[in-house]
Amino acid sequence: TVSAGETYNLIGKLTDEYGNPLENILISSRDDSARTDFIGNVLLGPLTRTVAGTYDETLSAQNLSNTATLTVVPAGPAKLTSESTSITKTAGESGTFTLTLEDEFGNSINGETINITSAAGLAGIATGDTATTVGDGSVTFSFNETTTGTYNVGFSLLGTAITASSMVTINPDAPDEIEVTLLTLSTTVSNEFGDDLEFTPKVTVFDQYNNRVPDVDIGLSTLGKDI
Repeated sequence: TVSAGETYNLIGKLTDEYGNPLENILISSRDDSARTDFIGNVLLGPLTRTVAGTYDETLSAQNLSNTATLTVVPAGPAKLTSESTSITKTAGESGTFTLTLEDEFGNSINGETINITSAAGLAGIATGDTATTVGDGSVTFSFNETTTGTYNVGFSLLGTAITASSMVTINPDAPDEIEVTLLTLSTTVSNEFGDDLEFTPKVTVFDQYNNRVPDVDIGLSTLGKDI
C-alpha cells in the first residue's frame, strides 16, 4: 500500500523449475523494465500512481508472468471545495452546503472532520458545528433562514488552514401583509366642487416573516373605485 504520488519499486526473482537463479533476463512491468542480476533478482522503479484505487502490477519475462496487488490510498488533505460558492434561497426555504475534501491529485478523502468557522448568524447552523466526510469525501450542513440578507459562511478542515466559504442570499417570501401610512393630508373646501382631499400614502409590503417585499405593484381604491 502506498499513498498517491508516493514512489514505489517492484521487486522480482526469476528462477528455473529447480530454483536456480536466471541471470540477465529482461523483466517488464507496465512502466519499466530491467534485467535480472546474477542471483535472479530484478528491481523496477521508482514508479508512481496518483489515482487512488487497487491495481494489478504484473511482471513478465518471456512466456512467464506474475501479478501482485497494489493499493493506492489518497495523499494528505490539500483542498476543501464548496459545491456552491453562492446560494440563493427564499425566506423559510431549506438549503444545504455540500463540501468535498481532496488531496492534491483530486482523490476524495473520507473520515475527516469539517468545521464551521463562521455561521454568520444563519439559522440552522452554528459556529463550531462539525461533520465527518463520507466515502466520496463530501460533507453536508443544512440551514433554514427566515430573515432576508446576505450571509458569508466559512468552513475549514478542523485544525488546519485548509478552508472554503459560501455566500447565502435570502430573498423575501411571497407578499403576505400590506401596511399603509398617510404621510401628508390636506383638505380644500369648495362650495362649487365639493371637498378635495389630498394625501400621500406610504405603502409597505411584508412577507409572512415580516421581511419587506420590494417590486410589488400596488393599486389604491376608495369605496370600491380605483384612484
